Amino acid sequence: MRLPFTKCTFLLLSWCKIVSACYHVVFARYLALPVPGQKIQTRWLEDRARRKKTGSSFSLLNSCTYFSYFKTNKVTMKVVAPFLILSTLLFSCINQERLKPENFAEREVVLKDLFEDTAFYKVNLFVPMELDTLLEWVDNSDCPCCEVKKYRLTSSKGCLIQESGFFKPEYCRDSFQRLTVEHSCFGKDNLRIDTAFLSRNVRRENQRNKESQYPEIEWRQQEIKNINGHLFAIFHYVGRNPYLEKPFEQIVAVTNFRNTVLDFRFECYRQDCIDFSEKAFKTINSIMIGSK
Repeated sequence: MRLPFTKCTFLLLSWCKIVSACYHVVFARYLALPVPGQKIQTRWLEDRARRKKTGSSFSLLNSCTYFSYFKTNKVTMKVVAPFLILSTLLFSCINQERLKPENFAEREVVLKDLFEDTAFYKVNLFVPMELDTLLEWVDNSDCPCCEVKKYRLTSSKGCLIQESGFFKPEYCRDSFQRLTVEHSCFGKDNLRIDTAFLSRNVRRENQRNKESQYPEIEWRQQEIKNINGHLFAIFHYVGRNPYLEKPFEQIVAVTNFRNTVLDFRFECYRQDCIDFSEKAFKTINSIMIGSK
């Protein structure tokens, strides 16, 4: 797949030009300067001549090895500082460069306060084309800050019920495949995403499952992963919930963004879930979170 001409591509070209300039111009200028270390300079020239004669390459790394012996001065900083700054920008940009998977669409979900409807953060991600509808609502509860704001990406041809309340009298009981982003009150949780968090959640879910006398949970994956600069706890399992008769496949990715815990909950409740996990992990790997 051919990459589009982006800002990252422009930075890469600029970086290559500076590297070329450093190699062909900067080091040559240094060799002409009357600085301490004449033996090192002579050795640099001899080594370069030997490599040219034998046909071996003389890389920028070799140049930097000799260059590191010279005394640091103002000229050095004028050359090296822009190089380091541009390198940092380039590799930071490459880290954020994402390729949209085939048959996926880019979507943006604006996260809002539960009650004031004020936009706080935004989530940008790639989702399967069939998840063409965004539902947004508050799942109410009976205690302060227990309500959950939900943003569901689902198929317009499937169930569009927005469940709410402690007992949830209405719930999608037909087949579905969907993604729901969830959060409670903003800035109220200093939760750490680490292996201890993974263990606590597994124990808690197993205990709840046992108390409800459901079949044992089938755990398929538990891991901590850095995705675009944010730590996520990822749980992949097959298990029950109180509203559906059969266990079903679920993948939950949890992160803490500025003391707000965000859950990305993928669910597949249908006969054919063969490609469900593959699509879900493609979406998870594309998640970008930022300020609105």
